[in-house]
Amino acid sequence: MTRETLTIEALDRRGDGVAYCDGQPLTVPGALPGDVVTGVLEVSRVAQFELVSASAIRTEPHCVHFVQCGGCSVQHMKPEAYRDWKRGLVIDALTAHGIAIAVEGPSECQPRSRRRATFTLARQGTGDVSIGFMARGTREQIPLSTCEVITKGMQELWPVLKRLGAAYIPAGRRGQIAVLHAENGFDLNFRTPEPLSEKTKRALLAECQKTLIVRLTANRETLFQREKPRLSFGEIPIKPPPGAFAQAVKTAENEMVTLVLAHLKKAKKIADLFSGMGTFSLRLAQIANVHAIENDSPALRALTEAWRESATKFKLRKIATEKRDLFRAPLSVKELNAFDGIVFDPPRAGAEAQSKMLAKSTVPKVAAVSCNPETLSRDLRILTDGGYKLERVVAIDQFLWSSHVEAVALLSKQKTRPKRGLG
Repeated sequence: MTRETLTIEALDRRGDGVAYCDGQPLTVPGALPGDVVTGVLEVSRVAQFELVSASAIRTEPHCVHFVQCGGCSVQHMKPEAYRDWKRGLVIDALTAHGIAIAVEGPSECQPRSRRRATFTLARQGTGDVSIGFMARGTREQIPLSTCEVITKGMQELWPVLKRLGAAYIPAGRRGQIAVLHAENGFDLNFRTPEPLSEKTKRALLAECQKTLIVRLTANRETLFQREKPRLSFGEIPIKPPPGAFAQAVKTAENEMVTLVLAHLKKAKKIADLFSGMGTFSLRLAQIANVHAIENDSPALRALTEAWRESATKFKLRKIATEKRDLFRAPLSVKELNAFDGIVFDPPRAGAEAQSKMLAKSTVPKVAAVSCNPETLSRDLRILTDGGYKLERVVAIDQFLWSSHVEAVALLSKQKTRPKRGLG
């Protein structure tokens, strides 16, 4: 191992600085472009460094746990440079697939706006339980005293989460608990490797009754429910099932929906693929009939219930639901051509199989939403090769100070008219 003085030249997609030594790239976690650092080389990285001179885009991080905690990777970057980097993540992914288009955004994501998070609870010996996130690339928990990303209410719940952890986590073990900050309280969901004893269930129940927890589920069993958690998609209320997916930041969700609604505003019949519990469907039903397809039955039931309870008040058009695994059984070209608008928002793996069918279709308007620029770019390449025109791409930040970025892509296809014969 040798000690080197390095100038950081770029930032990779994980948020690590990149320098070059003898023509070989080195990653320097925590460094920024323009920094000059000195550190010991360990194979292809510099694990720890001393700052010789600071980059012009460096600023003081917001959180005392930055660097140790694996939740944030770029808190030390000035806001304008940070947004440029996030937009660049989308641009780079598109470029790698031969797609050239100006990428808009992202708009500013506010601190303490994240309403959904999964925490690691660790019990050292028979002592107290600590709460935190994992250090990046390790299985080491970083105990936290504060977090600048999650809502204030979620952080104020930490003492309760620690007491819950003490009730079910054995000495020297760890557990995870997923928290959704709903509009009427907190929805908690966790799994344990072994069934809970009746004594443990009673202890958890007693703790929940003293708090703002509205529901606690463990291993898919509801242990406590004061009332069903509530969210709103626009003005339309919905009651999410245990463990349901919800967008992390409400303002980001609203921005995505606004873009999709504007793009599909003339459609009369829309398919919402990978619909979840209706983030898009319920608001699209204000302008068109919607066919929502999802492989998660509880999410579809929640969507159907929300539509039935709100259809009259909000003048919603019909929402039909279908349970279907779109990875294994994508909609056929014939099925797709029954719609004049499509929105799809798949998991990180993307929608490759469905995009191949969609590329052959005549659906005039498509909105693609993704939390993974790489798989989104692959799917967009399939669609553009199939005749779709990529009109707009907007980066959206709802994973503040992390290397994750959302994007919305809007596409259109002109229907080809049959050629008339001569004579």
